[in-house]
Amino acid sequence: AHGRVALHSNSGKPSIDANVAVTRGKIGQLDAYWPEAIMKESVKSWLRRGLTGGEIVDGRFMMRGDMDYFPVRNGRGRFEAVAHVSDASIDFRDDWPAVQGVDGTARFVAAGMDVEARQGSIGGVTARSARAVIEDFKRPVLEIRYEADNTLPEYLDFLQQTPLREQINVDLSPFGFAGPASTSGAITVPLGDTPGELSVDGRVALDGARFNYPERDITIDAITGTLTYSEKGFSGTGLQATYREQPARLNLEAQADKREKFRAEMRGVFDVTAIIPEFLRDDFQVLNKVLGACAWDVALVVEPVPGTENNEASLRIDSLLEGITMDLPAPLDKTSGEPWPLHLEFPLGDSGRPLDVVFEDR
Repeated sequence: AHGRVALHSNSGKPSIDANVAVTRGKIGQLDAYWPEAIMKESVKSWLRRGLTGGEIVDGRFMMRGDMDYFPVRNGRGRFEAVAHVSDASIDFRDDWPAVQGVDGTARFVAAGMDVEARQGSIGGVTARSARAVIEDFKRPVLEIRYEADNTLPEYLDFLQQTPLREQINVDLSPFGFAGPASTSGAITVPLGDTPGELSVDGRVALDGARFNYPERDITIDAITGTLTYSEKGFSGTGLQATYREQPARLNLEAQADKREKFRAEMRGVFDVTAIIPEFLRDDFQVLNKVLGACAWDVALVVEPVPGTENNEASLRIDSLLEGITMDLPAPLDKTSGEPWPLHLEFPLGDSGRPLDVVFEDR
């Protein structure tokens, strides 16, 4: 480091005029330089733990003003430290993955912090840009904003490394997810004794994604639209998709505070053979006498099994069956034009529950 420092005496604390350039250094060695008067102990503790690893490529430090008014506010002086950093880490919370491989610029101006990254990653998700800001060290709230282009499986792997995994408490491993996805959002973390809880507010844009359940030969392709996510889960409504080469609308939801831990709901007009799975038609041969095409609501739902700590997946099918014929003995014989409201539910686990079929008003 090199530069100049000038102190001027007055009736109270001295005035200072410092301008220092830094040519290299370790981020982990900055502890001795945090300005004590600006920061609460909880902030200094977080900086010691949260800003780790990496190199200071170059930087500068400037402090000017009357120390009686330090930290400098309202234009009574200036405090600014700027450092260009490489391969830095921001470990913002013990139970969340750290932001790693940060290349960018860190600024400490007056009583706040602003770290702007040109690149970095969190939980295996590579961000094209990220920014970490603490507006005021006296009331410290860390906000991390980010944008990233990755794949849907990478985002789900990230969620598995966060508290959302236990909060939602649903095993998504039987399901497959694929396709490109872009995300943007913010993680807000109150530090120390600052009121509030961690919050997440983000969006994922899907363009040609895929969802499938290989065990039951269920595949939904070309999923396009936007998912929103928070600290409690994710959801998306009105997503465009295709199923068995037919257009469909898809809703996806996984929320920690709902009984249904996961729900994938599809709507569209399909042939009955595309909706009633082959394994059901093999087990219940009578279903092979149900023919035609109509509008369907099909939902794959994961929810707790009553009286246990386990979750179970079930397939739920609803339709008016307009366009469907049923070549069955009376009273189950049906012509194409008749509306017969149907609800069918079939457990996909090993609970032993039977197939439930309900024809309303019949």
